[in-house]
Amino acid sequence: MRNNKAISFEIIHLNDQGYHLKIKTLVNTIDAYFILDTGASQTAFDLNFIKEILPEDAIHSTVQYIVTGK
Repeated sequence: MRNNKAISFEIIHLNDQGYHLKIKTLVNTIDAYFILDTGASQTAFDLNFIKEILPEDAIHSTVQYIVTGK
């Protein structure tokens, strides 16, 4: 059986860098928006958002992983 789901998105023009998809998501019961940039060399999150969704003791190691990829 195939399980298809629809994903709503908006196409936005971002800082003269082209067009990107803005996708509404739900992360640990918190509404959020993600910008999908398929050509990005890094993925960045707002530290305030990370603090909302992760326990305090997990933030340092997770943020370092997010920044360095290691």
